[in-house]
Amino acid sequence: MRRVDLDDVDDEHGHDERPRRRRRLWVVAALVAAVAAALGGAQLVVDARHRAYAVQFDGLPGAVWKLDDPAPRWPVQIYDGRANGARVRDTIVSAFVTEDGDVTISGVALRTGTARWTTHVQTPAEVVADFRRGEQDSFSRGVECRTSARRGEPEALAVCVVGVEPPGVHSESGRRALLVAVDDAGRVRTQRVVPDAFWTTRGTHVVLATIPRPGHRDTITVTEQTVEGQAVWSRTLGAGDAVDASEAAEEIFGTDLTTDGTWTAVHTGTRAFVLDENGEVVGDVATGGGTGASLVAGGALWLWDYEDERPGRLVLPGAPGLALPAHSGDAQPVTVAVDDGSVPGLLPVQVGHSVFAIDARTGDRLWSTSTPADVAGAVILDGVVYVSAGDRVIAADARTGQERWTTRLPLGAGTLTTDGRRLVVASQGVTLLDIDDGTVVRQLDAAALTPPQLEVAEDVVVYCRYGVLVMQVTTDDAPGTDLWVIS
Repeated sequence: MRRVDLDDVDDEHGHDERPRRRRRLWVVAALVAAVAAALGGAQLVVDARHRAYAVQFDGLPGAVWKLDDPAPRWPVQIYDGRANGARVRDTIVSAFVTEDGDVTISGVALRTGTARWTTHVQTPAEVVADFRRGEQDSFSRGVECRTSARRGEPEALAVCVVGVEPPGVHSESGRRALLVAVDDAGRVRTQRVVPDAFWTTRGTHVVLATIPRPGHRDTITVTEQTVEGQAVWSRTLGAGDAVDASEAAEEIFGTDLTTDGTWTAVHTGTRAFVLDENGEVVGDVATGGGTGASLVAGGALWLWDYEDERPGRLVLPGAPGLALPAHSGDAQPVTVAVDDGSVPGLLPVQVGHSVFAIDARTGDRLWSTSTPADVAGAVILDGVVYVSAGDRVIAADARTGQERWTTRLPLGAGTLTTDGRRLVVASQGVTLLDIDDGTVVRQLDAAALTPPQLEVAEDVVVYCRYGVLVMQVTTDDAPGTDLWVIS
């Protein structure tokens, strides 16, 4: 029997190490692939969580899409459809009407401005025929897109309505318009003919208001429908006294239909109505010609004269007056950019350097607090009211007024909005604050916001436009018509 040394055999034939090395390489490769898959999966989970969190707040009127590293991303002219479109999640949807009356709807990426999709819709012949009715058979048409979404719901749509310009006010009755709803991928979810009327979206519904024609004594029909056309409620409102033909232009200028997601306001130019979520009339006031009417927080109306410099007046739903001090002649409603309805009827009113919280349903004063300067804007979210005034943002319990935190702003006060995680203070720069404790997360002044390819601007103003944060730039060559989308 011969003893065999295994080490000698390996050395002699040299065929044992290579399989081992190959096995080690496969093991290492498998480990690397597993780690990459785990990291990729974790990133997908994080991205999904961030998107879900953004969606949770995205249905709130006035809220912006999540902001992580805000910066000017792409330029657009103020008259461009992309600057006036509807933001559906992280896509901006706009539309235009062709010479044949058909509709082209486009979606661009919020972050880059690059085209994502284009959808073509053929307008029914009866609607196109209405475009040509009127004086000298002129071809008058226009299109407008708005967001249809509700907080926390997974789907959001862009609703575009094609009709005669101006909508709702015309010399002939029975005109029609085309309503098209698309999702953020450009898929058509519904397409139907609707009456030519003033319109808006409230949550996931559409509100249509047929406004009386100038020079006629008529009624106003206000209807809320699902996007697909199912009636939710309908109300017929008296239009008040007829307007003389000489006042027609003034009436058209004052006509409006607005909603804050809870309340709906209809202004005919001579009379203003406020309706609640069920379409019940909670406010009805004669305004007269030349008077503007704006829907403010809590379902209140702010009325003012176009030519009068005196302060306007507040009209509350179901309340005879404001519970304010005797010197409240300079009282003005605070502009609330985002209100989630967590404190129903809450109306912040500024009197001097104080903010009074009013219950618009009763007129009762709930609480008051002092501010260092005039209030630039406010947000009401999850039972907390955030107020920007002077060099500070103040967070207070919306029901009691108890202060939660105060943060000083190095860039000064500005208008407020939110993406749900952070407060966005916009003025001649952008400041992001943690919504829970007011910590400054990020701040960019005008110099930091100015893109390298842009010459030094004379003026830079940041504000929220249709749910999109934009920077308006004024230079010698572009007097306020250049915008940069911030995302």
